Order: sequence, then C-alpha cells, then structure tokens
Amino acid sequence: MEDMYKYLSRVVHDIRTPMSTIIGMTEVARSSINDTAKIQGCLDKINISSNYLMTLINEIIDMSKIKTSHFSLNKENFNLYDMISDIVLLIKPQTDLKNQSLTVNISDIKHADVIGDSRRLQQCFLNFVTNSVKYTQNNGSINISVFEEPKQCSYSSVYKFVFEDNGRGMNPEFINLIFEPFSREFRVLPECSEEMRKSSYGCEIPGSGLGMSIAHSIVQMMGGSIDIVSKPDIGSRFTVTLNMKWQNL
Repeated sequence: MEDMYKYLSRVVHDIRTPMSTIIGMTEVARSSINDTAKIQGCLDKINISSNYLMTLINEIIDMSKIKTSHFSLNKENFNLYDMISDIVLLIKPQTDLKNQSLTVNISDIKHADVIGDSRRLQQCFLNFVTNSVKYTQNNGSINISVFEEPKQCSYSSVYKFVFEDNGRGMNPEFINLIFEPFSREFRVLPECSEEMRKSSYGCEIPGSGLGMSIAHSIVQMMGGSIDIVSKPDIGSRFTVTLNMKWQNL
C-alpha cells in the first residue's frame, strides 16, 4: 500500500508541472491578446508541455499494464532496416536542434526480415536514443549499430542493438537504479539560461523516469537482455540483445 501511495505521489507531481505551465501560459496569452510575439511564445510552451503530458500519460498506462500483467506483445513480420529508419526520422529533428551527429551502422545484417512486435521494439529503442539526445551536449555524437549472429539450424539470429553517445554518462550508483520506475538522476541542462531557471521546469533535464523501466520490461518480455556501460563525462552505451526468428521459413 505504501508503494502505491509513493507511486501516486510521483504521478501527481509529474502531471502537476506541465499542467501548471499550460494554465499559466494560457493566462499570459489571454492577457496579451495584442502581443503576437508573446502569444507565440506561450503557444510554444503550451505545445511542449502538452506533448510531455501526453507522453507521460501513455507511459503511466503502459506501466500500469505491465504491473497488472495486461501488457502483451504482438508477433508480426517487419524489417529491421525500416524500423531503424523510422527511428532516425523521428529523432533527427531533436539531434538537429542540438547540432549532434547521428550515425547508423546496420550494413552487415543478412536476415533483416524478422518476426516480433515492431511497435514495442521501436518504443523501447526510442527511449534509449531520446535519452542519448537529452544527456549529450550540443555538437555531440550518437551512434546506432545493429549486429547479427546467426544460429545454426534454428532459423533465427541473435541481434545486438547498440546505442552509444559521448554525453555526460551516469554515476555507478544510478546505473543500478536506472530501470526502477520514476528513477531519475538529477542533471542540469548545459545550455541553461536565466529565463529557463525561472520557468516551471527550471534547468533540470525533463523526463518521467518511466521510459527506461518500460523499455527494460519490453526487452525482458521478449526474452532479451540489456547491458549498460557508462562513465561520467565520457558517455554511455546500451546494448540490447534479442533472439528473433526469420521470416519466410
């Protein structure tokens, strides 16, 4: 029961911040009806807070399904190249904003047509890449690599998906907690302005602390594992290992 109250307390806290921003910016816009620039600024902040709130709500729903064993995976045909390309398209606007380089290496894959839940796998991988973008400085680098190790006579392969960056890394103590729900290591945005310090979010890097826990649960449900190597001020590497069957057997 105590854990449930702690969970609800964190949920309410994480919802309150973007809601306060939306309400506050709505009032500012209403009182500045003739100031187009100020209204645009308010709308931008409302949009950011609304998107964050929607992401948080979806993560809470997913976590609730996981905790109550109502979270299920689909089996469908999909192509690894297509999935990684979709991830790059989704994340590229964020890397462009920070002038980060994003490189992809999947050239040695012999069996790209596999069977699995592509949507949940993409959700999982987007968590790793999004974290890399958030915790890597401007002009930093992010790398995505995929390796295949075919298994003899099993019509399947072991695939390793590696997400690496040269960002700020993590302390060893936090690595042991990273997959706990709502677990966050306090980090401050490097490009923190005075205006940002006075905002609802302040200079703390935003995030619910649920994404990594959900990603870990998805990988476990798929029978896979996640290996983490990270050092403060050097960077992080997440390696997801999964066994997946080939199509057209």
